[in-house]
Amino acid sequence: MKELATRAANDTLPEEARSAIQEEFNQLKQGITDTVRGTQYNNQQLLNGEFNAELPLDTTGKNNLNVEIQDMRPDALNLENINLTTQEGAENALNTLENALDQVNGTRTQIGSYVNRLGKAAENLLNTAENTGAGEERIAGADMARTMAEYMRNQNLQQMTSMLLGQTGQLNAASVLNILQSP
Repeated sequence: MKELATRAANDTLPEEARSAIQEEFNQLKQGITDTVRGTQYNNQQLLNGEFNAELPLDTTGKNNLNVEIQDMRPDALNLENINLTTQEGAENALNTLENALDQVNGTRTQIGSYVNRLGKAAENLLNTAENTGAGEERIAGADMARTMAEYMRNQNLQQMTSMLLGQTGQLNAASVLNILQSP
């Protein structure tokens, strides 16, 4: 669009050429409108100036990112009334287009920072999940070791009891009486 306005600002350009440039400019403007209309997230328009969301950055819900995206429609960028059919209109359009370009670049930068911040938050959440999983594995491993120790102790007690009971059958009544009477 800026290139078209620069061409239209040439004072030697015939009227037919400026009309063709205006038509091409209008087509580009319609492309912006279509892009704004078609850019959605979760059935919400993102670029029409109405998108405002609070996105969580952690599992507590206390740390959130407030996402607001400026209006990128042609009328919000002051592109609606640009007239490239005259040299004066084309010269005025250059300033308007420079301002629109600054606004678009600012919004792109802002969206990029949102994406980076959300990416870092996602990495942190993945690390937290991985560390939690590793901790749970260690706890489960410690529980397994304790369970095995208890199993071995119970098995040893059972074997000792069986052995004692087997030997008790070999004792006579006098030996049992002797054992019971000893202090």
